[in-house]
Order: sequence, then structure tokens, then C-alpha cells
Amino acid sequence: MDNGICVASCDLRYQFIGENKECGECHTSCSKEGCLGPFSTDCNSCGDAYFQHEGRCLLECPTTTFKDKNGTCVSCASTCNECTGPTAFDCVACDGPSYRGECVDACPSLHYIDENGNCDACHAECTLI
Repeated sequence: MDNGICVASCDLRYQFIGENKECGECHTSCSKEGCLGPFSTDCNSCGDAYFQHEGRCLLECPTTTFKDKNGTCVSCASTCNECTGPTAFDCVACDGPSYRGECVDACPSLHYIDENGNCDACHAECTLI
């Protein structure tokens, strides 16, 4: 039902909802491809200014994700807090130390974490204990 008139299908910006099969408006984050219900989790796809993440349409991707070319928020490497791509070399902020531009879980042998979170080589006279 649309504006009190029985219809076979709803306009693309609407969907069937409820037991009465009434046409209701899609969430503003949905694209013109329509939706299955009134919430951002019901969109068939996201609108131009929105990104898909875990079944929802969001204005911004969460910090631990990046926007891919398909408009989807994709998880960063596990060692990143923030990134621009999927690898540890794409990290903007590391979850742990950084070694040669890559976020790592731990510094390699004979290296230590400096005050900036980078792995620096120990002094040449240092040895493993």
C-alpha cells in the first residue's frame, strides 16, 4: 500500500514492511537500489556518501578499517590501529612497534622500542643474554 492505494510493488526508495505490506521509506544511507526495511542495516547497497561495514551503511569507516574502491570498509592488518590499505606497510598508526616502515608485533632480535614506537638497533656492543 502506497498513500492508501494498493500496489504490486513499492518505488525503489521504498520497501514492503510490516504485516500490512505497507510501503515505507528506506533509511537515508541507502542507495536508489532500495532496501528491505527502514534501517541502515536493511539497505540493498549504500548511497554515494556512505560506506558498507558489517552490514551497515556508515558515513565514515571505523578507525581500524580503510575504504576500498568498492565503497566497503575493509579491516586493516592486525598490527595497525589506522591504515590506508590492507598490509602492515599501509599503517598510519601501529598497534605495537614499527620496524622499517612496517607495523610488527615485536621488534626483531637485537632491537628495542624507542620513545617513538620504532624498533632501533641495539648498540654494537650489546649481546643477547
